[in-house]
Amino acid sequence: MISEKLALKVVIGFAVIYGACTNLEIDGVTQRFWENMNSGLRTFPDLSVANPTSFSFAAMGDTHIGSSSGGNVMARALQNSRADGDAFAVIAGDDSNTGIESELTTFMAQINASNHPVYPAIGNHDIFFGGWNNYKRIVGRSIYSFNVGNAHIIMLDSANGTFGEDQLNWLRNDLKTTTKPIKIIVTHFPIFSGEFSTLFKLSSDEEATVFKSIMREYSVKLVIGGHYHGYSEQVIGGTRYLVTGACNNILDIGNRVGYVKVVINGSEIAIRQVNL
Repeated sequence: MISEKLALKVVIGFAVIYGACTNLEIDGVTQRFWENMNSGLRTFPDLSVANPTSFSFAAMGDTHIGSSSGGNVMARALQNSRADGDAFAVIAGDDSNTGIESELTTFMAQINASNHPVYPAIGNHDIFFGGWNNYKRIVGRSIYSFNVGNAHIIMLDSANGTFGEDQLNWLRNDLKTTTKPIKIIVTHFPIFSGEFSTLFKLSSDEEATVFKSIMREYSVKLVIGGHYHGYSEQVIGGTRYLVTGACNNILDIGNRVGYVKVVINGSEIAIRQVNL
């Protein structure tokens, strides 16, 4: 028989893992939504490119700044992306490992040092231990959109494994009002299940169905997610769903460290994996 002390450690260990995967946090997505809408949080501006119909950007995920085994990849990835001619990079959440101030400060310092425009999304690790209070102060908004050339890119907050009705209504309105022909969404939790277990996708199948319906209604070309530490993709209802969560050294089995290069050429989008 195992000792009571060992049994307690096992219980605590499973609780930590479960909390990490299912986002047991006081800060809910509804609270963060209204803070995004009503507070003067830092936002991220539109970006000009030399050719509005032909440019590329890097899609990275799960940088986990602060993790000794995973948090040393982003700086190299940003340097590589900039040298490869990308106009900017997006980060699909889990920017930090535990959402503490020092990790998020380092995250922003690495971005500033790269001299490369970066647009981050928030992930479940970023709201650990009340991390939203740090995130909104150091990084800024978790829900926003911006324009680059002929593309409209929307950053959504799924850090609790859900979008919530308020955010989905905001999303519909944002998609309805843009005039850009290419629409792209970036968020942390993947929408599709495929080979992913429940831990690796949006928590509500009903909400995922509503989301996919919105994507189809507004002809969204690409949805970029993270959370799963690797690469996968599916096409559902004419929308390409991409998972790129490999910008770290703590990969899920069978994956390689890297990110994805997204190339926009006219109305077409091409995807290429970049290994580091």
